Amino acid sequence: MHRDARSLEPGWQGECDVCIIGSGVAGFAAASGLKGSGLNVIVLESGGFEDRAADNALSIFSTSSTAFVSDFQTSRRQVGGNANAWYIQARPQQRWLRLAVFTETDFEGHCSGDTLGWPVDYQDYLTWIARAQDVFGLAPDRSYAPLKSGAGGALVSDEIETRCFQFGHADALLGRMHHFYRADPDTVVLTHAYATELVTDPNSKWIETVSFAREDGQRHSVRARLFILAGGGAAITQLLLASRQHTPNGIGNDHDTVGRWMMDHPLIRGGAFHPAHPDFFRTAPAYDMTERDGAPDMGFLAPTPAYQSQRKDIALNCLLYPVNASQPPRRLSKRQADGVGAISGVATQIKRRQWPDVPKLLDAIKGIDGIAYATFDALFRPPVYGLGHGGWSTTPERHFDYFDVLHSAEQKAHRDNRLQLSPELDRFGVPKLSFDWNWREDDAADVRRAQEGLADAIARAGWGRFELRSVDGKPDVMGYSSRHFMGTTRLSRRPEDGVVTPEARVHGIDNLFINSSSIFPSGGYANPTLSIVAFGLRLAAHIQTLLQTPGLPSSANPDFSGG
Repeated sequence: MHRDARSLEPGWQGECDVCIIGSGVAGFAAASGLKGSGLNVIVLESGGFEDRAADNALSIFSTSSTAFVSDFQTSRRQVGGNANAWYIQARPQQRWLRLAVFTETDFEGHCSGDTLGWPVDYQDYLTWIARAQDVFGLAPDRSYAPLKSGAGGALVSDEIETRCFQFGHADALLGRMHHFYRADPDTVVLTHAYATELVTDPNSKWIETVSFAREDGQRHSVRARLFILAGGGAAITQLLLASRQHTPNGIGNDHDTVGRWMMDHPLIRGGAFHPAHPDFFRTAPAYDMTERDGAPDMGFLAPTPAYQSQRKDIALNCLLYPVNASQPPRRLSKRQADGVGAISGVATQIKRRQWPDVPKLLDAIKGIDGIAYATFDALFRPPVYGLGHGGWSTTPERHFDYFDVLHSAEQKAHRDNRLQLSPELDRFGVPKLSFDWNWREDDAADVRRAQEGLADAIARAGWGRFELRSVDGKPDVMGYSSRHFMGTTRLSRRPEDGVVTPEARVHGIDNLFINSSSIFPSGGYANPTLSIVAFGLRLAAHIQTLLQTPGLPSSANPDFSGG
């Protein structure tokens, strides 16, 4: 059921079995996993059902990093969270999201820097991945079982394999989320309820309430038996660090671990893959964004687990996009690309009869030449195939000369890459976050080494040649951030090594759990969304068992002291 926090009477305080902070895919996975359990759930959402600039402004954080623009917006403050921003056009007039899973090598952690690996059994993870695929309506196994040699022209050797991205239908999932939040009798979603502080018992071992603010400044709270932080990775970190009533360093931060080890997925322009046989463009539809067995998917090249383990390389994949050498894709500058993205956002707001955001308008004005180039290309040049556009294999008459290679890269976990509170306060008096995150020389060296391993393996397999692209002798970084904020509340067996236990409970706090990409100890190359859903379902099952444990307070006779 839905209730707008702006309509709450003064002094209102909620009580429930489980309070979930965040209504995006992480919160939805946990809440829907509790459906039918008989538990009462309250979900706090800082935004509403509509996209509003004033709500999104709460996710704008300051940064001095060269990898992020100043006043960086990290997430959407809206029911459904970032599901509202998924954009891939796997089918006309529909929005989709690219999905993939971690490999067993990712879980080992030996090539992921300052990490002890994942304290989670990989086969148990795959069990929950299968259930997460059901949430998206996906075919089982496809995203983590490598394609067999020859399937759709797939390339397979002892050193490189072909894996698949699956695509989740954003609009369909968002519709299900909206229906669930409006209709489920045991779940109440409170919109326009901005969580400002977690309040512990005096011994700091138990969360008693979460305080939240609404637009007019009035404050309310929710008391619960258990709490789940399920907002964006940055927002979760901010809330933990800002909750200092009984914990001066923030909740879960006794060992100065909250906010550290931040990782993202940089996008790298890898270079040009020249197939040994020109027929490959016609005979290898596996690498196009296309439909197989009634559902969209897309193949990509990646090192086999054995080859990656042997070399101790970071995770790096190869997405292939064909290019006609006589009409190569136009390279827009960052300013121009920001303008194109901004004008798209302005157009969406106008369609919704909303006032356009001033920052978006300014970006559009600054990038007006990029908008002109993009408009001209759309009207008069052949399609440019890339992250959000496929279909090249369905036009066999079109001539291609090589594949443009794009990598999604793993970044090793560095303890000093972190999020921390800044002196600046938001409009509710909560300290904002600042990014102290950098792309390092060893990050660039890791990418180059992994690229060289892929190029050597492609040559040995006789598939052609992979010519690496460089800028000043280093990999060409297309974008440092995919807004996949991982690692800042990572899983660990010991509190000295992370923030949450293998069950995703905050170390030292008996009733506080986290579901987010922020719990990932390593990043791999996989978009984190499918794994977030898997861990949310896993957490919901764990909580149902936990709340049946004798001694825990009940909603019927609450004793929120945690004694």
